[in-house]
Amino acid sequence: YNLSQNWSLLRATDTDGLPGHELVFRDHGFIRIFHDATGGTLSSYLLGDNFSLLDSVDTDGRPGNELIFDVRGTIKIVRDANRPTRSYTLAPPFTYLGAFQLDGQPGFELRFSRAGRTFVLNDRLQTLR
Repeated sequence: YNLSQNWSLLRATDTDGLPGHELVFRDHGFIRIFHDATGGTLSSYLLGDNFSLLDSVDTDGRPGNELIFDVRGTIKIVRDANRPTRSYTLAPPFTYLGAFQLDGQPGFELRFSRAGRTFVLNDRLQTLR
């Protein structure tokens, strides 16, 4: 695998829905995901230099966990299983409260708080309320 000298391991999690966990690395402004079970393939996503991994959880009810990032006040969801990403804007500062099953449908909803209010992100329905 080709990484810079300044990489760090963020998490081992199932991102593609296939058996086994993938390794999620920070490599400068990129997220790099190694799929060892499929012969060492690599997925890369440019997020910039200022981001943090909030969670890895199923948000859409499909195989594979999504990666949830805070990218300078934007909540970015990376779907490594089928490659699209989605962004939601919630003005900072906000606090990630966790993933919860709130609607009884496949996939978890994400809860955030900001300025005394609670917000629920339903990625399957593409809503932040």
